[in-house]
Amino acid sequence: MATPLVQRLLDALEYPFPFQGDAAAVAKLVSWVEDRKIRLWEIEKRAPLRTAGDAFDAAFQSYLSELECPVLQPSQALVWLLHEAVKCELEDEAARPAVADVDEARVAKLCASLGADDLTSACARVAAKNGNGDPTDALRLFYVSDLRRLQDGINSVLVKGQNFVANPKTNAALGKVGR
Repeated sequence: MATPLVQRLLDALEYPFPFQGDAAAVAKLVSWVEDRKIRLWEIEKRAPLRTAGDAFDAAFQSYLSELECPVLQPSQALVWLLHEAVKCELEDEAARPAVADVDEARVAKLCASLGADDLTSACARVAAKNGNGDPTDALRLFYVSDLRRLQDGINSVLVKGQNFVANPKTNAALGKVGR
């Protein structure tokens, strides 16, 4: 059975299988973490990590040494490996480029909300409405809308990080929040 710390790490990584803590489950977990999160070794080299046994033990020690794991005890090494996987997951999330695709349906919806058929007429309509002849006001509205979407994405990443780090436990019977 997984300790509360290991279970929190597995939840943060969205590990899809139940973890019992036996040798087969550890091999399955290590294989999954390497395949999905860390990706240090080439696919062919990962084969010994897939099944429990002597080959797994030797491959796991080699794997940990390549990751420069400072822990020697196997149970602590597994926790360290899960922390490393979370770190890799967060680095991948941060390195994922923001795609600047133009969502035509969204532009059409925004233009329609301004009472225009296309972006050019929407800019002209906003400029005429404001009386300053400046079509950048409509573009500014689109920009603010895009910033709102970006902020929503950043907020979701922060929530994921806070769920991993904070993870408060509520005990309603005692009437207090905390561990």
